[in-house]
Amino acid sequence: TTDITSWSEDTSGKAGTGMSQSSGIFTFPSTGIYRIRFSNSTYNIGAAANRYIGAFIRLSTNSGGSYAILREQYGHINDDNSCTTTVVTSNYLNVSNTSTTRVKFSVAAENNSTLNGGYYGTFVEFIKLGD
Repeated sequence: TTDITSWSEDTSGKAGTGMSQSSGIFTFPSTGIYRIRFSNSTYNIGAAANRYIGAFIRLSTNSGGSYAILREQYGHINDDNSCTTTVVTSNYLNVSNTSTTRVKFSVAAENNSTLNGGYYGTFVEFIKLGD
């Protein structure tokens, strides 16, 4: 399992104050109910046995920085050189303290699978649903 530590931001759908991110750790601008969606796109770059890929949303609610799995999802990728698959996981989160609530995202890939971070690749989406 590997944390994603570098993200680029697309602000085209951004309304109001958005999320803050540093080294892959996201903090919330205000308290409220959020929907978090994580899409992990992975492709196979070598022939081997069939394998799994995983997408993880990790949550910390303490100042010590320990993270627990909030949500995880697994998928399957075939054993040829051109397969791509996407695993999507999402969760609702009630953020009651913006000072201690943080999320980060991790991926897992078996054998020679590689994260696809290009256009329409791996992404995360935050939507504030209410206070």
